[in-house]
Amino acid sequence: MTQDRVFLSPAHAGSFRFNEEVVQVFDNMISRSVPLYEEITRLSARFAAEAAQDNTNIYDLGCSTCNTLLATREKMDPSLNVNLIGCDPSEAMLIKAKDKLSEDSGIELRLENAQEADLNNASAIIMNFTLQFVPPAERPSILKKICDSLLPGGIFVFSEKIQTALPPKFDALALQLYDEFKILNGYADSEIANKRKALENVLIPLSHEDHKKALAKAGFAGSAIISNWLNFSCLIAWK
Repeated sequence: MTQDRVFLSPAHAGSFRFNEEVVQVFDNMISRSVPLYEEITRLSARFAAEAAQDNTNIYDLGCSTCNTLLATREKMDPSLNVNLIGCDPSEAMLIKAKDKLSEDSGIELRLENAQEADLNNASAIIMNFTLQFVPPAERPSILKKICDSLLPGGIFVFSEKIQTALPPKFDALALQLYDEFKILNGYADSEIANKRKALENVLIPLSHEDHKKALAKAGFAGSAIISNWLNFSCLIAWK
């Protein structure tokens, strides 16, 4: 796995992109910068596999290098006829994903973003650390499309960096602890600062309360947090 050194040099505000440079180190980057990433992948896969229904589709919107769909396939009842479909707007990311897939993987990859994705007959939809990069004004229509495409009993599993809604003193502590997490994983202070600058107005987080309201408005019957580490959460919504 190639070591992430993308942000050794100063970055411009809002310059973060899932370009070739980021894609080549993506697995290393996300595992070192997202707390509980491996556990969130496991949880997402287990919930999606549990929700799988025969002759349906499971989608991963923003599938990146396909870690979650591969884990879902491993946990799913092999007797079920389920189409696993990964969607991502980065061609470089999908090329990287294909390197992990065998010819008989049963996973279909599509070059499309969440706004464009054609979703239907879904028993589960996954969207980990992707919605946060979508302009806020476009998120409600995506959530409604996801809800409408799910069958009864279907679920939406998604993970996000969130606004903590803590008092300022403790919100600052949460951000400090997150920086310490990245330092423990080998990032320098300068790399952390450069990436934060690059993500300005690109990654726009919401609070748990904002997500709950948006999911209800989209038509979901309910939602719950299934994993949380300070300002990172994995949530599930059901139809």
